Amino acid sequence: TGVHNRGWMDRSFPRMMSRCAQKQQPFCILMIDIDNFKRLNDTWRHVCGDQALLAVANSLLKHVRPEDMVARYGGEEFVIGLPNTGVDEAYIVGERLRGAVEFLQLDFRSGEKLPHLTVSIGIGEMQPGQTVTELISVADEALYRAKDGGRNRGHVINMGSLAGEAAYPGGNVYCATKSAVKAISDGLRIDLADTCIRVTNIKPGLVETNFSV
Repeated sequence: TGVHNRGWMDRSFPRMMSRCAQKQQPFCILMIDIDNFKRLNDTWRHVCGDQALLAVANSLLKHVRPEDMVARYGGEEFVIGLPNTGVDEAYIVGERLRGAVEFLQLDFRSGEKLPHLTVSIGIGEMQPGQTVTELISVADEALYRAKDGGRNRGHVINMGSLAGEAAYPGGNVYCATKSAVKAISDGLRIDLADTCIRVTNIKPGLVETNFSV
């Protein structure tokens, strides 16, 4: 697919997380899964599945920065590390990647068009003292909720740590529609602005955000 493998990720992500922590910079992970990939393989066979994997990998590489870290996590899953990137920016990156994949045009036999591909995305932001395994677990849980919510969307879970500490007091989260915001806390102030919602004054608790068109 032209992207790094899981072994490279296991070596490189902890180093980058440590570097960001030392510089007091944020670090986010995107977990990306091709929707309905098994159905694609079963219907169009594995040659088509390989073509879809390659197309998605190329699209991801095309729409990230040189310093961003793209790897294949396994199967139809990819993981992207975003150094010096907070959750607000990670949301924007995720939405850009999701839209880019959705607009891919793939030709198959004799110019036959393959079904449009979509991806689901889970986002996690590094917390103090967090390991790469813990951060991936947060992003993976967010990915599961994105797929459970209908696919072709992203999901953000903001939490102080895996132990459930306070979540980003005074932080910002963005999403596409008001109905997408689910706050397991109180004291939220929501301001509509164009196609996004800005959630501020988050009290201790958990905030989950979906984004989709």
